[in-house]
Amino acid sequence: MRLETPYKVVSMAVADVSDFAAALTEEDFNLDKRRNGMGNLEHCHSIMLRYSGSYVASGEGRPRDALTDFPLMGKYRKYIDPVIAELKLHYSFVDYVAVIAGLHPSCHIGAHRDRSDMSWVCHKIHIPLITTPACLYTVGEATWHMEKGLVYEIDNDRVHTCFNGGEANRVHLIMSLCTQ
Repeated sequence: MRLETPYKVVSMAVADVSDFAAALTEEDFNLDKRRNGMGNLEHCHSIMLRYSGSYVASGEGRPRDALTDFPLMGKYRKYIDPVIAELKLHYSFVDYVAVIAGLHPSCHIGAHRDRSDMSWVCHKIHIPLITTPACLYTVGEATWHMEKGLVYEIDNDRVHTCFNGGEANRVHLIMSLCTQ
């Protein structure tokens, strides 16, 4: 969604995300690797929680554009529900996408603009769960480090990229809050 600035910090800190980060397992990141091969995400690993039905293989009986809970949502719902409740204090939205996205050390996500149909009607939210100051995000001309536990909205219509210059995986909860 287009913002007046490249990004903004939502005026809140999420409840301690340490328990959320500690619950993540390599097995969960390896359960579904389809997103990792999409576009410029070859250095990423992801846990799909809630996503468009178009991601699901055809023939599984879900409408193409319907948002669907993936199997690991059950495991992580206790961490997602309080985040949703907090976000509802700041945003009006009817549904949401949720992905836990890791970026390997010394790797980047190529510069891009989000171009899905949903990107025009969604607030793009990042909540860092695991990060270091060496992990930098760029949106338009702005480059900064997203601090753990804060909530950021980015202008996903501007060119954006990320570089993890740290020695550990960077992990964010990425949500799209759909306004229609």
